[in-house]
Amino acid sequence: MSALSAGYRCIAVDLKGYGQSSTGPGDYRHEGAGEQLYAMLQQIGVTKFNLVTHDRGTVQGDFIAANHPTSILRYGRGEQQLYHFNPVLAPQEETFMNAPWTGIMEDPKRFVIWVYIWVSKRPISDEELARVIQEFWYPGVVRAVPRYFNSSSFRQEWLARRSRLLAAWKCPVLIMPGYDRKTQPRELYENARDYIPNAPDVQVRYMPGGHFWTLESPNETTDAIRHLLTM
Repeated sequence: MSALSAGYRCIAVDLKGYGQSSTGPGDYRHEGAGEQLYAMLQQIGVTKFNLVTHDRGTVQGDFIAANHPTSILRYGRGEQQLYHFNPVLAPQEETFMNAPWTGIMEDPKRFVIWVYIWVSKRPISDEELARVIQEFWYPGVVRAVPRYFNSSSFRQEWLARRSRLLAAWKCPVLIMPGYDRKTQPRELYENARDYIPNAPDVQVRYMPGGHFWTLESPNETTDAIRHLLTM
């Protein structure tokens, strides 16, 4: 964001229930949370924008791009299954759906280190890991995050994409999977153009690293977003 902010207004948010955002009760369906994000942008006067997402934020981004196609200039879509899906590729659903009562998120330090070691490929600095751990240590986060998994399953999201979301995207789309992502084989993205029929341009750019390539390869991430802005 610091690199891009010289020429663009850059806005980042903590997803609902994460970091310093609200952890209270409410609509934790990704479509509902996505509508709240869109309403926030309208509230501050941002009516047309480029959308760049990663992981669970991408699920919300998928709904935003489909429900508000005239607002999205370009969509940079990171780290989320696109079309093909098999439950075996998402073992974290069962792991998380009863958290924090399983204990998996009660110790943010242990949780973050375990997850980042599991799905990263390149090393991440201790300073970056400490910053992530801090975000999970805010009061209420370990209770709020599992609500997503209790509100909508990975399979529901997959069916929504396939049945109505992908065809509703009308802007250029840059898909950014981690090259060494363990649970998203690269062949899932080979025919991405076929799955997003109404976008004027669809490209795939594999990012160096595993799931957390935004931290594993920050310079390449910036370059990818710059490329998106030329589409």
